[in-house]
Amino acid sequence: MKKYLFVPLIMSVLAVLFLLTPMYGALAAGKPIKIGIIGPMDMRMGNHLFITAQMAAEKINSSGGVKVGNTKRPIELVRVNSNEFRKVSDAVAAAERAITADKVNFLIGGILPVAVSAIQDIAADTKTIYISTSIVSSLHVERMEKNYNRYKYCFIATGLFPADIVKIHLGIMDVVSKAIRQKGVDKVKVAQMVQKTDEGDRIIAATSQILPKMGMEVVGSWRPSPSASDLRAETAAIRASGANMIYTVFYGAGGVIFGNQLAELKVPAIVVGSPARSGIPGQGNEYSVAMMSAATVRVKITDENIAWYDEFLKRSKGQVNSMSTYDAIMGLAASIEKVGSLDANALVKAMESEEYSGIVGVKKYDPKDHRTVFLKGYRPVYGIQQLPNYKYAVVWPTDAAVKAQPVQIPQWMIDAWKKAK
Repeated sequence: MKKYLFVPLIMSVLAVLFLLTPMYGALAAGKPIKIGIIGPMDMRMGNHLFITAQMAAEKINSSGGVKVGNTKRPIELVRVNSNEFRKVSDAVAAAERAITADKVNFLIGGILPVAVSAIQDIAADTKTIYISTSIVSSLHVERMEKNYNRYKYCFIATGLFPADIVKIHLGIMDVVSKAIRQKGVDKVKVAQMVQKTDEGDRIIAATSQILPKMGMEVVGSWRPSPSASDLRAETAAIRASGANMIYTVFYGAGGVIFGNQLAELKVPAIVVGSPARSGIPGQGNEYSVAMMSAATVRVKITDENIAWYDEFLKRSKGQVNSMSTYDAIMGLAASIEKVGSLDANALVKAMESEEYSGIVGVKKYDPKDHRTVFLKGYRPVYGIQQLPNYKYAVVWPTDAAVKAQPVQIPQWMIDAWKKAK
């Protein structure tokens, strides 16, 4: 008798498990959330955008994906080549294809502000959340102030305005100029090598006025294209100017060309600012001091940044990170889980209020202009000097959590300066 009662009991349990299977299957493998990663994919910066996106997607997917309501949905990445440094209209077409043809749910990336602004219009038209990885342009802020309802879907993964970059660069130049003066140089001479863009125009207009007030002499300003292929003439002119320091702002391939040619001519000057030479440790301009994210150097800032740095270096085959979508994706995933859906309007509200821990500190989006702001004393960037033997040192700011080290100057440069007197 007990034997016959046991059979229907087993059948009942199996029936319940059968009914629950679809629910558990959905939790394990729901419909993918498609995120388009847009950038110049044939360049180092675009490739880095995608590598960091893969790192974020793999971390999320390893736990089953993003929990959307009762379903766990994996992240699926779509690689979108913007070609923005060559043709802005290509970036527009690429963004449109990603949203309308590839059906991405979200779009992240973009570097040149003029291209980013064009992509923002497409995001606004389609009500697609777009997180740019460019600096904060004045146009973005004006749009948010004048037409918030249209552009509320646009966020910026950085909190830096061109004016902020100038302040950071000036702080870095100040500590470098003091180190140069300590080596017997009475008047520090500065050559400015700033790419020809709208933001570059504003930056150089400010530095040209401020540097003399800081006791530095501007001996010349050069304004090449971000995609310049040969800068030997400019490099030779800078060498002839007798500059002790070269203020450089480059985000394109031209920066790599310039850095290589500086090394070839062995120009006796410290490169300062945002140079874009090779990101492989030990292959940049030695003794240069660059504005860099803490995630790009192996110096402990948070509990995550060193492990993140090591992993990225493996995937990039030794290149130091130049652009990242990692934090943007992780923050977006957290907001999706809080909202429980992919509804753009609901996500905008969540993203405006949520704080999340990034690679280099706690951050959130400003509810007014949707730029990233850092919290709890963390800084987004530091002045990092590249030293021989694959070493780096934080030299600015002097009041950060990481203790600043003195700027180092090689003896061959000091000898060249003495000879030029």
